[in-house]
Amino acid sequence: MSRVAVIGAFLVVIEAIAQSGPKFEVASIKPAPQPSGNHVGITADGARVDIGNWSILQLIVKAYRIQFYQVVGPEWLGRIRLDIQATLPQGSSQKEIPEMLRSLLAERFGLAVHAGTKEVRGFGLTVGKGGVKMKAALPEPGAKEEVNIMDELSGSGEAFGTSGKLLPNGDMHLEFQKMPMRALAVFLSSDLLAPVTDLTGLEGNYHVTLEFDPMTAANQSFVRENSSGDLITAVTQLGLRLERQMVRCDVLVVDHVEQVPTAN
Repeated sequence: MSRVAVIGAFLVVIEAIAQSGPKFEVASIKPAPQPSGNHVGITADGARVDIGNWSILQLIVKAYRIQFYQVVGPEWLGRIRLDIQATLPQGSSQKEIPEMLRSLLAERFGLAVHAGTKEVRGFGLTVGKGGVKMKAALPEPGAKEEVNIMDELSGSGEAFGTSGKLLPNGDMHLEFQKMPMRALAVFLSSDLLAPVTDLTGLEGNYHVTLEFDPMTAANQSFVRENSSGDLITAVTQLGLRLERQMVRCDVLVVDHVEQVPTAN
């Protein structure tokens, strides 16, 4: 299938979901107070979904399971912050939250989008000259359920055995007990705010440990004193390399969106 056909099919899916996809039973949208305190992020408890201090840009990224660099739209998308409390309809699943957010954005913000492509600066993930320094994870018996990488990385990360903590020096320590390289590429894309293409050729899952200064993730020119360095440096400790390259990637172009949602 050609890239044009893929983009066309993607657009059809976008329009279909916005018109007839799953929807929240009720949803309250309010401006997020400043400062927001600890009410930040998205949580789902039973039928209740609570989103704190998220921008419209973050909602779009979650709704369409894409990366921030894939959204082409007005600069203010990342500035307006919102608190959203919503209820899932009976019989629905938390896995449908992204599709429900698409409907919410279309109905309450008048969001209209189309798919396209754009050439951007990105990275190729390759194996370093010294070879891989990661331990391969033991294969898991039985058939595995296919997981959405974006959902896993922005959620519990259970499928990849994810754990993490902030070290006393301010560095981030992350461990993935069973991480495939395609998922590592997606994770790196999220933190570097640039597309990362998996060119390693490595199959299976690996035990991946990363220690890096989160302040340098999207700004490699900033290095904090006593830090472990940036994410690119952390990747080299795995026996991998991030090589800069131009990448043509799929993007979501915002044609229209309101800054203020319709009333609750």
